[in-house]
Amino acid sequence: MFKKAVYLFWLVFVLVAVGSSEGTVFFEELFDDSNFNSRGWYDGTAIRSTTEHIPGSISSAEYHFLPTATTPTSGGAMRKSFTASESFYLSFYLKHSANWTGSNQSYHPHQFNVVTNMDGSYVGPAYSYSTLYIETNEGEPLLALQDSKNIDEAQIGVDLTYITEERAIAGCNGDSDGHGDGSCYLSGSVHRNGKQWRPGSIYFQDSPGPYYKNDWHFIEAYFQMNSIIDGNGVADGQVKYWYDGELIIDQENVMLRTGENPGMRYNQFMIAPWIGDGSPVDQTFWVDNLTVADSRPIPGDINNDGDVDLRDYAEFAPAWRSELGEGQWSLDYEISKPVDGVIDEADLGIIAENWLIEEPDFLLDSFEFYTTTIGGHNPLRDTWAPTGSTADYYYLEDMTVYKGFKSLRIWADNTYEEPYYCGVSKTDAPQDYTLGGTAKSLSLWFRGTTSIDEIYVRLIDNTDAEAVVKYSDAWDISDLELQQWRQWNIDLQYFLDDNLTFDMTNVKTLEVGVGDCVNPRPVGSGQVYFDEIWLYQQ
Repeated sequence: MFKKAVYLFWLVFVLVAVGSSEGTVFFEELFDDSNFNSRGWYDGTAIRSTTEHIPGSISSAEYHFLPTATTPTSGGAMRKSFTASESFYLSFYLKHSANWTGSNQSYHPHQFNVVTNMDGSYVGPAYSYSTLYIETNEGEPLLALQDSKNIDEAQIGVDLTYITEERAIAGCNGDSDGHGDGSCYLSGSVHRNGKQWRPGSIYFQDSPGPYYKNDWHFIEAYFQMNSIIDGNGVADGQVKYWYDGELIIDQENVMLRTGENPGMRYNQFMIAPWIGDGSPVDQTFWVDNLTVADSRPIPGDINNDGDVDLRDYAEFAPAWRSELGEGQWSLDYEISKPVDGVIDEADLGIIAENWLIEEPDFLLDSFEFYTTTIGGHNPLRDTWAPTGSTADYYYLEDMTVYKGFKSLRIWADNTYEEPYYCGVSKTDAPQDYTLGGTAKSLSLWFRGTTSIDEIYVRLIDNTDAEAVVKYSDAWDISDLELQQWRQWNIDLQYFLDDNLTFDMTNVKTLEVGVGDCVNPRPVGSGQVYFDEIWLYQQ
């Protein structure tokens, strides 16, 4: 098997990997010495370094709780600011003492927090405009949001989702995204709130094995703020958690801010261990090799250039079969998690899995972010408006989908109802569909029926100029009758060929539809499904 894998790499030696946009690493902390202030940390920087560490490291950060203590022996929160960003990625290695029991409650211990530019440098995480939590409760990973300063104290328990953007989204003022009302409780004279995401299983377990809490595990978390369109928050934010490379929390239809705070950005990270009721036992956890960035790196992208290719393999190959302590061994080549101290087939397999794979650059819509109804409203129709003769004949589909759990279904009857085409359009703030000159195509998936003879994509720029591409322009129209999912890749040049003055860098409206919107004619009826609309570099 290994010979086949090596042959694959040399077989594709002549291929040139297409460079994708790599993310930004804001900072890394190895905990190899105590000079934290010199690296920009502030507040409680009396962290205890220890000889307990991952393979290849020198030391880690130790958080030791004495019985009944609310904070570890190293003291309170340790903070570091970073460049304000709409997305936040955290990775670190985590180990618990064999007797670790946490709080013995359904809440706490707190471990890591992220706050935003809406608050000051020393804000308390429990009362802010937005605080993220990355922690473990009773062995179960947990991600959470708190935005207590946004609570409308005069409307406690009232769902304000479709009334105002001046509301909290983690609790007290309704369910903004279909993930529940969150918690709402009184703390002194004001309310506080919280919304959680959990995997539903225990991942830090008491018994030796792949989930043993007393072993080192590689933890990753990612948050992406949701869009703000026409002054309203759209539930398309992301919340994700990986345990040793396994994605165990995966939400892509989350509200993390409202239209009241369009300038909100993550900009401050905290290590702030806290057990509110006091530690039930003498217990410890350790943290090593921590990274804060704006996106998750592709596993196997050793040189961090945004893709996995021969450059990465050239670095990896000399370390093959090397073990911890040998000259060629490096933690950078321990791609498979957890770290096992040897560079072997498990690590090579991750490189092969991601070889020359490039993610689509920009999602225009996957229809996963909508629910059928919330508070009597239809979120799909709040975003996508009817054009042509569609009227009410478009729906959120949950049975016939290409990917995920939802798609767009248009029920068209162009045989008798003018203007003899059916479409839906989505208007946003103007966007650069060229992605700075790197995007080459607009791609979507569709599934037609036997009586459909045309589909189209129409774009409108910020001057109201239009550009239309129809399937019959360059593709086999019989594809529409196959009743199976087909990918439609449209080179952006086709839109410019239709309208030479069209501005692809300022597109405000995307429309997909059934029929001929350019030269309408009374023909064609049936259902067409659309899914996964992307802009690609290729």
